Amino acid sequence: MKSIHDAGPKTSLLGEEDVALSTFRRRNKILILVFLLFSVCITVVIAVIIIYLVRNGSSMSGKPTLLNPALQAFCFVASDRPSCIKTFNPIIKGKSVSDPNQILTLSLQRAIKELENVIPLVQSNTVRIRDGNDQTVAAFKNCSTSLIDALSQTRDALGKMRANPFVEAQSDEQRAEMVSQITAVEQSLGSCIEDLETVEATDVSEVRAKVFDAKAYVNSGGDFLLRLRQSKPLDDHSNPPANHRRRRSRIIAVSLVVFLTLIIAALVSALIHESATESDEPEPSQLASNSAEHLKTVCSVTRYPDSCFSSISPLNSPPSNSPLRFFNLSLHASVLEVSSLKNLLTVPTDEPAMKDCAELFDDAASQLRRSAELICVGSGEKALTEMKISDLQTWISAAMTDQETCLDGLAETGSTALDEFKLKVQKSQEYMSNTLAILNNIQSLFDKFGLTMP
Repeated sequence: MKSIHDAGPKTSLLGEEDVALSTFRRRNKILILVFLLFSVCITVVIAVIIIYLVRNGSSMSGKPTLLNPALQAFCFVASDRPSCIKTFNPIIKGKSVSDPNQILTLSLQRAIKELENVIPLVQSNTVRIRDGNDQTVAAFKNCSTSLIDALSQTRDALGKMRANPFVEAQSDEQRAEMVSQITAVEQSLGSCIEDLETVEATDVSEVRAKVFDAKAYVNSGGDFLLRLRQSKPLDDHSNPPANHRRRRSRIIAVSLVVFLTLIIAALVSALIHESATESDEPEPSQLASNSAEHLKTVCSVTRYPDSCFSSISPLNSPPSNSPLRFFNLSLHASVLEVSSLKNLLTVPTDEPAMKDCAELFDDAASQLRRSAELICVGSGEKALTEMKISDLQTWISAAMTDQETCLDGLAETGSTALDEFKLKVQKSQEYMSNTLAILNNIQSLFDKFGLTMP
């Protein structure tokens, strides 16, 4: 009988705790919902005030600034939009320009003109100081070569524009080729500028100015081409009439209210769904356990499974079962390790092998950054294609080669003082080897987990 009487109070106490917990959760959800509703109301009020001020500010500002719509569309994608408008507005003034493609052609023509003017100046300086400082002579010669290359590439790009003056009508291959040419021109001009910075002569300011002018024209054209290559349509950036602006403000306000209403409905639905499915959610410990098993499976395809697991596991939060996620985390761990080694190499040293390693690790870090950027995709874009996988394999392998070269150089020194650094390099090399192994087996891992590769 004692056990029966003991059990009764315990059962009652547990029931009371469940009720209290349920009440606490319900109250929290109500508070969250009230807070969200209050935040949305404040947002609506602020949005209406901003729209009102913008609309009245437009009507009170007097005569609007008239700017060529084609120039606005061209400079809208520029990295330095005000500078682009300031550069090209005087050029198109008085001309019949109605399409941004015309401004692209003008930018290439202006760049060619500046290059044709500056190349003789550089060559004349080279001849004038031929018997002077060897470093200065070499700088002028290198700059002259870079400018000639840039002029040739720019002329080729201009020839393509004259053959087909509408970039958006060109094929993807043609756009890619033009972007490649413009990029080469930018690099050549940048190389020339770096060479001129080593010249101590005081009479090279005119040369620098002309090179910078040519680079400004080319940079704006490159930004415009890159926008079109990414298949982003050009917007109409003309100045709308006042009544159009007012109507657009009303549309924005109504759309905002509708949008926020939908958000409220979605939040309420989410809270209701959460309440209905709360008991069916797996425990966090179960998710972590499943993720750990999947991670062990992924690491089993690598040469160093222990370092694979130990490098990825601390970063796997929240737990994931996706092979692509594990590849990203392994690549991230490699980037962190290489960055740590780069920081160690910033300390000045007289050891030639360490200096070589510093340059090699700069290149390795660059290859890994390119890899990380490649798999950062937008909505609807495939994270991994055959071409991307091939590029990733090439870049990660190149980074590993840099590390192997560094280790070979350190081994040749025979110094035991560098043993600790060698171990760190080997650890970093293991991380990259694991990353490459996961990439090489990514499709089979997705198949093993019954998942579709994104």
